[in-house]
Amino acid sequence: MGVPSYVVNFDELSNIIKDYLQNGVKVDIGNINFSTKDMERLLSEIKDKIQGVDYNDLINALNALGVKLDNLSGNLGISGTQKIYGKILEIPAVKGQHVIEFKGNGQITGITYSQSSWKFEDNWDLQVGNDKLFESVRTKEYGEHKFLNVFYPINGTVKFIYNNTSGTSKVLWVDFNILENSNLPSTTTPTIPTEPNIPTTSEKNYRFLAIGESEYTLQGANNLMGCTYDADNMSNLFKEHKESAKFTKNIVAKNKTKSEALNLIKNTFQDAQDNDINYLFWSGHGTVYENKFALAAKDNIITVYELQAILDDIKGTKVIFIDTCHSGLAIDKNFAYTLAIAEEKLRSIDKTLNKQGYKVLTASSGSETSMDLGAGYNGNNNPTGAFTWALTQSIKTKKSDKDKNRIVTLDELYQSVLHFYDEFNIKNPYLKITQTAQVYPRNDTSSIFEYKEGA
Repeated sequence: MGVPSYVVNFDELSNIIKDYLQNGVKVDIGNINFSTKDMERLLSEIKDKIQGVDYNDLINALNALGVKLDNLSGNLGISGTQKIYGKILEIPAVKGQHVIEFKGNGQITGITYSQSSWKFEDNWDLQVGNDKLFESVRTKEYGEHKFLNVFYPINGTVKFIYNNTSGTSKVLWVDFNILENSNLPSTTTPTIPTEPNIPTTSEKNYRFLAIGESEYTLQGANNLMGCTYDADNMSNLFKEHKESAKFTKNIVAKNKTKSEALNLIKNTFQDAQDNDINYLFWSGHGTVYENKFALAAKDNIITVYELQAILDDIKGTKVIFIDTCHSGLAIDKNFAYTLAIAEEKLRSIDKTLNKQGYKVLTASSGSETSMDLGAGYNGNNNPTGAFTWALTQSIKTKKSDKDKNRIVTLDELYQSVLHFYDEFNIKNPYLKITQTAQVYPRNDTSSIFEYKEGA
């Protein structure tokens, strides 16, 4: 055993080992550039060795799955209020399109329809705005429900178009299933409000439309003398209304077809607001169709259901004057004398225009005809309807303003028309007015006409 030449100090050794482990070995290898071509070649070789897999089809399938998942997610997690709005339409035995319209905002989730009779030739369309969601769908004998897997946004008018190819009469019921106040994105680009939306009371505006039908192409309908003059007389009368400056429209239309008349009614009143007053006057033939009232336009009848379908969508108060035969049937007044209040309530199961929001005055009951008067009775040389004569004279002579407050209420006007009927019969015992005016609602104190200061 020899003598060591160096004696190791363990404290020094531990420091050397610690420094090595902490700092390691540093090697500078410079910059490395690597081409991916070899990697792509290797991946391609691997793909070729996997049998039965077409990566292009796989990518397309995944993309299609993504679209389906996006659509499915559109109906997941939706919140809102589900509502159902029912509409009814009486379709006459006339070929062609018959339309039920619904106006609203939200998403349409489904539609249900039923009909009182079925013919295999008939079909229907569903149109939202300018887009047809359903086209030429064949009707089913007992009706059906269509559910939309993807809810369709609506912001305006939805049309259920019944194509009555068979030309048979029927009653059509349609329920629109609408999701309102939902969290789905709107179809329109939202605007950024600059000021808080503070609700205010809107100003009351007025609209007046008078339709006179004297010339007919409708089979079995003879021409009438005074109906177009009646429209002129009523329009001129309401130009003397105290609020005539607030009448945004005062329109006279003569000898219109069914489609023209219905479109005119819709367009005249479609911009009405809740506080507005809308006057509609009609003079012409009236008839009873399947035990219900119908107006006679130039070429075809307009059932009370078709008229109601348009008027129900109009905001504000609707004041309706009807100078036709059987016009009382429009408010379920079928007898010559006014029904008792209790009986009227019992008859409310099948309401037509006798409902909230309507003020209606008619020339006759549902079982009566309405007569024309010759020239000279309305202060001019033109013939006139007896009802229009009594109505206009009631206001012009101020006999309808019984309490002298310069306001003519619906009840005052109704009572005054009856008085003019009676007064005419006393003066003309050989030319009696045999019709009985009807009104809805009873004892109504709503203002129908107001006199200007100094008038």
